[in-house]
Amino acid sequence: MNAKLTWPWTWLIICMTAMTSSSLAADELDPVNPAEGARTWRWSGDSVSLRLTQILPDQVRGFYQARGFGAAETEFIARTCVFQTVMRNETSAHAVEIDLTKWWIEADGDKRQLKLERQWQQQWERLDVSQTARLAFRWALFPTVQSFAKGDWNMGMTTFVLPPSTVFDLHVNWRAGDQKYDAVVRGVECVPKSSKDSS
Repeated sequence: MNAKLTWPWTWLIICMTAMTSSSLAADELDPVNPAEGARTWRWSGDSVSLRLTQILPDQVRGFYQARGFGAAETEFIARTCVFQTVMRNETSAHAVEIDLTKWWIEADGDKRQLKLERQWQQQWERLDVSQTARLAFRWALFPTVQSFAKGDWNMGMTTFVLPPSTVFDLHVNWRAGDQKYDAVVRGVECVPKSSKDSS
């Protein structure tokens, strides 16, 4: 892992718990999160790999309350569809460049973008969240823009403003040299609502 791409607090998330296209079906699931009930979706192709693992609401609450967020602010995150996301340049000699502002999701016939750091930080500013907590949040998120040399990888949270149990397709894209690529990870599902999240 390239040291420049390491986002230290993302390790805590793991511990606490011409255009081409491809897709991954929902029945090709591979659970890796040790948290009971969490599920993982994997995609690989065109020299890159991508992994999405559900982060359970209690994991989110515990992590961010320990980082200085109040209970109300933590609920904003916990009630969002949150995934631990890992991406790697497996074999491309060219740097793999991504920009999450160009990724999008499709759910129930609607298309929308991911909720990215800029939108979250604007919300935290309105709610007067401390700078220390906001910095912790920044470090835990998957960076909006980054570049991966061959063998490089990174991890962090991605967030989707969707209700519990929503099934969606994630459309991703990247550039390697002069070539553009896109892929669809199909049938990704947000964590179902539990009894403790019914309020």
